[in-house]
Formats: sequence, C-alpha cells, structure tokens
Amino acid sequence: MAKLLPSKQMLRVRFSYSAPLRLRSDSKVNWIIQENFYSQRNHSLLISALNLLEISYIEISLKELSFVNEKIKNNIIACGGNVLMAAAKSYNWNPGSFLTEAFDFRKWSEAYHQNLLNNDFVVKYLSDFSPTDDKFFIRPVEDNKAFNGGVISKKEFISLKNKVLDNREDVEIVASSCKEIYTETRFFIVNNEIISASQYKSGGKLLLNSIIDSSAINFVKEMINQWEPSKAYVLDVALTSDGYKVIELNNITSSGFYDCDVTKIVFALDNFVY
Repeated sequence: MAKLLPSKQMLRVRFSYSAPLRLRSDSKVNWIIQENFYSQRNHSLLISALNLLEISYIEISLKELSFVNEKIKNNIIACGGNVLMAAAKSYNWNPGSFLTEAFDFRKWSEAYHQNLLNNDFVVKYLSDFSPTDDKFFIRPVEDNKAFNGGVISKKEFISLKNKVLDNREDVEIVASSCKEIYTETRFFIVNNEIISASQYKSGGKLLLNSIIDSSAINFVKEMINQWEPSKAYVLDVALTSDGYKVIELNNITSSGFYDCDVTKIVFALDNFVY
C-alpha cells in the first residue's frame, strides 16, 4: 500500500560514475537487442547510448537466434526477455545473460532476512493459492516474467490466475501482506558498484527522479556488501515506516531504465566484459 513520504529534510545526491566515459570504436563486445521487447522510450535510450559509445549491436527477432549464434563469435550481451536469456545460456554466450540461480525470491529471503520488504511470504503454486486478504502482494518466485508482480485484490487475482494458466504451465508464486510504501527506487549495480539510480514511484504514483536520498544509497551499499547475487543486476528498494527495504532483484538487461543514466549503464557493462 503506497503512502506519501513524511515531510522531513533528507540529504540527496546525484550519481557520478567514477570511471570516465570514453568513446570506443574497437568494441569487442556485440550487443544483441530483442526486437519489440523494450518500450519505445527504453529502446530509444538504449540505442542512443550504444551509438554514443560506438558499441556494436544488432536487433533481432527470436526466430534469428540460431543464425546469430553461428555468425557472432565475440563476447555477447543479450538484452531482452526470458527466451533470449535461456538461449544465451544454452549457446554459452559470454556473458550473454547476467541471470543466475540467485534470481529467486527464496534466495533473497535467505540473504536479506528482515531487510526484504515481503519477508512474511508464503510460496505456493498459482493453481493452489487461495488468498485470504482482500488485497495482497503477489509475484512469481523466479524472475521469469510469468506475470508482473504487485498488489492486487481477490477479484483481480481470479482474472490473473485464469490468464496465466490459460497460456502457460503452472508457476510458483510468492504472496505476502500489503505494506505501506512511501517511495520506490531502482539501482543498477555492476561489479559491486552503483552505476546509476532513479526513483520511480512516490505515494504509489509514477514519479521519476535521478536525485537519490543518501540514506537509500547507504542502504543499497550495505546490501551489496552483504550479498552478490550476480556480477550485474538491478535492485529495487522501498522506503517504509521501518526504513529502506529490498523489494526485488531484476535482470539488468531486461529492466526498464526510468530516469537512470543509460549511457553509464551501457558503458559499465561493456567495459566490465571488455
């Protein structure tokens, strides 16, 4: 449950990535972008960043995966959905995808404990779950995009359940009670360093802001030092009445950018692999 942020003074800072940006025409990394995956805005931001940094990339449909695998032998970063991520793994692209076994809600609970927002969770198969609360939080256990997580009502759950099970096999879900959330902020992390961040919600409404509270930064740094789920990932955090909490992890090459500096994110990933 969203709630407006209490009025109080909080120190805010704007990120400045420590490594200098530089144009490269000799990139040995090929970026593969899945067609029609990103929103128009996110797609434009990503392509603009790749062009600015003179990084090699191609846009493909999923039907072209085997052809691409035959033709491209250099390091590959794949940007897209779960089918592309699975293909990257099966083709042994390096790095291909930054997804690991750690992208599982149960792993997050083991790592973050009381710092996880929805730590009062139950795990069930979608077909077996019967909600008791009028409103509750639900999401897939794994980062498989079976459906978008969020707070829904019992009525909305019935529709969601039917829609998901009509189109795929049963899926494990996490459900928990609603929480009061003041703000939500996304952090892009590469090699244990915060590269860029953006607030994306305040009081439950979309509000983009790249100027981040220092307390949020410090909390995320603590989480980075506590556990490394992947060499590159996205961490979403919420400000609550109990301080900052981890909402979820996301695949860094499948996530929306909000007001983050996409050029810095692309540079950090490309430079990390290069």
